Amino acid sequence: MHITRLVALGLGVTLATACDLDVPDLNNPGIDDLEANPTAVSVGAACTGLLIGNRGNTAAENGVVIQLGILGREAYNFDQADPRYIGELIQGDLNRGSPFGGNFWAGSYANLKLGSIILHAADKVAELSAADKAAIRGFTKTIGAVDLLKVIVTHDSNGAVIDVDRDLTQPLAPIVSKDMVYAKIVSLLEDAVTDLKAAGDAFPFLLSDGYAGFDTPATFLKFNRAIRARVALYLKDYTGALTALAASFLDDTTMPDFDLGVYYSYSTKTGDTTNQIINPNVYAHPSLQTDAQMNGGTIDNRYSRKVAVAKKGGSAAGL
Repeated sequence: MHITRLVALGLGVTLATACDLDVPDLNNPGIDDLEANPTAVSVGAACTGLLIGNRGNTAAENGVVIQLGILGREAYNFDQADPRYIGELIQGDLNRGSPFGGNFWAGSYANLKLGSIILHAADKVAELSAADKAAIRGFTKTIGAVDLLKVIVTHDSNGAVIDVDRDLTQPLAPIVSKDMVYAKIVSLLEDAVTDLKAAGDAFPFLLSDGYAGFDTPATFLKFNRAIRARVALYLKDYTGALTALAASFLDDTTMPDFDLGVYYSYSTKTGDTTNQIINPNVYAHPSLQTDAQMNGGTIDNRYSRKVAVAKKGGSAAGL
């Protein structure tokens, strides 16, 4: 009887606890608190998360740099273990369910959704000053524009979703045209200008080392304008591009510093990720060397600093 009672009690506890299927997001335990009870610390941590999310799928083996390089016939990935680098990206067709044909979507939208949550959360934090809130808004909108730009550059006339400020229980927002997506990107960047100008001398959170020299609202604004110039070029708005460049970090009165700009930071530290573009399976197309400009007998630094001559050639699928 003693054993029977224990079994019955255990079953009763199991049944009682199994009734509640509403569990928190264990993969992102801070999101619920960020929405319901945000603090300056949690909002700052979320902004750091935006940087990490924005970096995602950029330098991965099938990230935007390598994958678009392959599609543009500027690069090859001769990974013998994964024939899709040749089969899908060069020979076709792209599989929309694979990490090649279906790429550059989920990660960017997860980041855009986090940005939406941050914008709402920051307004609730009394300990953040008006200048701090403006800095957060300007930063978040700029990063959101970069995320959305990655989506539309890789999906072009297929369009994209621009309404991410929805509850997860709501239906998905519609996919809109390419023109509407670019209009949204421009709107985000221009709104961010107003916010960054209303911000204080510093962000209320730390940016990565890749933003050195652009880690205050005033200097980050110059990065914003550089992105705006790129968007203007995509739209063939050349006058707008020149106007944005004039407000960026570009200085055409002196010898240009080709190292100046914003970078994605990678490292071998625990919990961080490495730059997978540095990969022995990835090869540049020989035409890059052939077409590189020469200064006397010296090849262009833009080539020599980014491409190294392979000690051993690579091949895959007859290439």
